[in-house]
Amino acid sequence: MARGTPSSPCRTPRARPRTEEDPPSPPPEASASRPLNLLFLMFVAFLPFPTRLVGEALHQGTGAERVAAVVYGLSLLGIRLLYFALAAYSRARHLRQTGTENADMRESGRKFRFVVAGYIATIVLALFVPTIAIAVYLAIAIFLFIPFRAVMAELSGHN
Repeated sequence: MARGTPSSPCRTPRARPRTEEDPPSPPPEASASRPLNLLFLMFVAFLPFPTRLVGEALHQGTGAERVAAVVYGLSLLGIRLLYFALAAYSRARHLRQTGTENADMRESGRKFRFVVAGYIATIVLALFVPTIAIAVYLAIAIFLFIPFRAVMAELSGHN
């Protein structure tokens, strides 16, 4: 018997019609963010490479340190810019649940321009003094990690 004929056991199944029990399909706006999300995840997945590059370059000459520190800084800057783009996209397309914009997210948004300026300045610094640039990258990470709003509220006695 020919393959795909009605009496053949190897028929291709037909798609069944959607029912109310089926999960809702994502809105078209959500699927449009996939390339941006994938690019962000690619940068994050790439980060161990420049991190290892920095670790190995610290035992070599200044030329290797420069290259490693600049590549590391560009990777961190790319991650920060793509994260901001994803947040802005989700906010513009109303993809977040209402009421999820909390004080920590607003603080992160306020830190954005300082962090980007810091990364750009540190990448330039890495061309001249790569070891200090690596220490500045650490300082920027600490700046991003510490919730200054909560720390100031705790220090002033407000809970």
